Amino acid sequence: HSGPSAAEMQLRKQKMDGIRSQAKSFLHAEMLLRRQRSVTAIDMRSLTRLSLIGLIVLIGLGIVWTTWRSFSQLGKVFGAQLQEAETQRNLAAEREQSLNTTLRSIGDGVIACDPEGRVALMNPVAEQLTGWMEQEAKGHSLPDVFHIVTEHSRSVVENPVEKVRRTGTVAGLANHTILIRKDGSECGIDDSAAPIRSADGRMIGIVLVFRDCTERQSSQTALMRAEKLAAAGKLAA
Repeated sequence: HSGPSAAEMQLRKQKMDGIRSQAKSFLHAEMLLRRQRSVTAIDMRSLTRLSLIGLIVLIGLGIVWTTWRSFSQLGKVFGAQLQEAETQRNLAAEREQSLNTTLRSIGDGVIACDPEGRVALMNPVAEQLTGWMEQEAKGHSLPDVFHIVTEHSRSVVENPVEKVRRTGTVAGLANHTILIRKDGSECGIDDSAAPIRSADGRMIGIVLVFRDCTERQSSQTALMRAEKLAAAGKLAA
């Protein structure tokens, strides 16, 4: 039996070359597919990474925007509160100035005290009647500035401000009360004191209003003397 012919050998070689070519094409295709899959995986990882970065950026922007909005609203509220406080402060200053002007223009003596009975304000009439200037009287206990005694017995009269502090109500002086000025001179007075209360009813001070009634007391004394003389004349008759 003779070996394969040259034609058969050539055919086999062609078949083997075809198989090799197919295998090579298959391997090449497989390599390309693997490369494509690798690139796709890399692209997916990159896309995922970029998505996460984008999400973080969006969350950060959202937090920044929300924080900015909150601070903006707080700033507006705080600004409005500051404006309201400034308005109230100006109104309070205007009321204080108006009250101060009113008190200083009253024809009677006016002394305002704090809740402990220390002098806080005096108008010019009070300065004239007591002999104390407002600046030197401030902070003093009222009895130091407003020293009063009874006309006949010369006993010390309870200060009306102390009575207001004790009772919490309006208090007045009895007749024939003498005010001893800083220089030792005297004048007859009548007065009244009243509590100054806050909006919630707390006593935050006391105001004392008094006037010189020396002439009236002199008139009353002269009238009493005339009546006594008349009574004595009738008795003698």
